[in-house]
Amino acid sequence: MTPVLQLNLLFTVVKISLIILTYNYPTALAHIFESLIRQTVQPHEVIIADDGSAQETADVIIRYQSVCPFAVHHIWQEKKGFRISLLRNKGIAKSKGDYLIFSDGDRALHPCFIKTLRKTPARAKLKSADARFLPGQYTEQILSVPFSLKNYTAAPRRAFEKNYINSFHLSFLIPLLPVYREPKMLNGGLVGLFREDVMAVDGFDAAYEGWGREDSDFLIRLLHKGIAVKKLKFAGITYHLWHPSVPRDNLSANDRLLEEVIRERRTQPRIGVSALTDC
Repeated sequence: MTPVLQLNLLFTVVKISLIILTYNYPTALAHIFESLIRQTVQPHEVIIADDGSAQETADVIIRYQSVCPFAVHHIWQEKKGFRISLLRNKGIAKSKGDYLIFSDGDRALHPCFIKTLRKTPARAKLKSADARFLPGQYTEQILSVPFSLKNYTAAPRRAFEKNYINSFHLSFLIPLLPVYREPKMLNGGLVGLFREDVMAVDGFDAAYEGWGREDSDFLIRLLHKGIAVKKLKFAGITYHLWHPSVPRDNLSANDRLLEEVIRERRTQPRIGVSALTDC
């Protein structure tokens, strides 16, 4: 797909699917839904990819299914360790959109987030967002009251620590920001790209189990395929809510998998979307 055609499609395509991971964080999920309802450009559908949460999460999803101006789907898999690549692939298989946005379940979105991804002219086909990190005490304070965008945007500077710079919405700077074409340890916590490009690399690699590197693997295989990455710093703004750290017992094994992908310049996963049999 040429860059010109890509940009024209982004202006005309209305079928945008958001695939959002979640696990037992219903208060954050409710705030994420509220941030989605306030988007200046609405998605076609939101798919909540649930890694084995309890009933409280399902209750939040059911509540918002009746009030959201877009379709809301719930995919649930039994909790067997940390299998988010498999879960994302299930979300891909369920989705109907032409443009897919992948988000972790700890990020509320700026009201212009989807609009920014749709309209940003860039040589890159894949766009990666930055986040303002909210430490634990401030996250608890925000989530203890009904959603208010002001609570996110008006937070004191100290609350954002070293990521405070990511709070500035300066979208006019986007053309000046770099396009990545070589493997880097990029953040895949929130990215958007065309469905055809997701399928060109067969989605995420479910061989990664346990925390870490599965998002880097996905982005690096896209780079190997010739799909460049554009970081939307100062424009694709998200608010990263604090949560307890996930155990990283399998990180060394995942590092080895990633090193192999880089060394062999792989574009295809070991276990991708095409391996699914129950979706």
